[in-house]
Amino acid sequence: MLHSTIYEALMDTYISQPRVAILMSGQGSNAEAILNHEPLRGLYDIALIASDKVDSNAQDIAKRNDLDTMIMPAGHFRGIAAREAYFRELGEALKGRGIDAVFYAGFMKVASAMFCQNFPGVNIHPSNLTIVDGDGLPKYRGMGALSEMRSDLGYVQSTVHVVEEKVDTGASLALTPELMISNELSDAQAHHALKSLEHTTYPRTLQLIAEGVLNAKNVPLRFEG
Repeated sequence: MLHSTIYEALMDTYISQPRVAILMSGQGSNAEAILNHEPLRGLYDIALIASDKVDSNAQDIAKRNDLDTMIMPAGHFRGIAAREAYFRELGEALKGRGIDAVFYAGFMKVASAMFCQNFPGVNIHPSNLTIVDGDGLPKYRGMGALSEMRSDLGYVQSTVHVVEEKVDTGASLALTPELMISNELSDAQAHHALKSLEHTTYPRTLQLIAEGVLNAKNVPLRFEG
């Protein structure tokens, strides 16, 4: 997949010790993995945890890590205009806090094009996004990706990728090891097992980008078991 201008902006921004907000919606296990990866504290100015849900763990995680919190509730968007308005408001709030970039950590909202451009972001998605369909787009995208990939291939895997407006289509940066999953496990149990690999791969990828090790010549990096 061709690298976009958002990819280029992200790579340039992430090596300049940007001021970062972590975006999350739920329990925040990937947010905690990022914050527990000590080398990242010297490479990024992680200043804020933002959430779209009042019942997420954002405030607890922020308090434990001496970070600011921003809660901006959002339900299901009804139409493009509502999504654009929400991300415009979120972007203005982040800009007011001096934020340059974002890490997505289980943030369950699809960002607008303008937000992606203004706040370069990385996400980790439970599928192999380098496997493409006949249109050249990732075959396993969206909420059902893990189940579909598991059914087709017999294993699960996650991809660290650049966030763009079209879901799960941004450049792939790194992949977790493949994890073989028993048929006896549910998809939820499979994802839970996969998270232990995500919690290593995601922070390490962010570190390698900031250190200038990960670049257009060697992505996607494939982590081994």
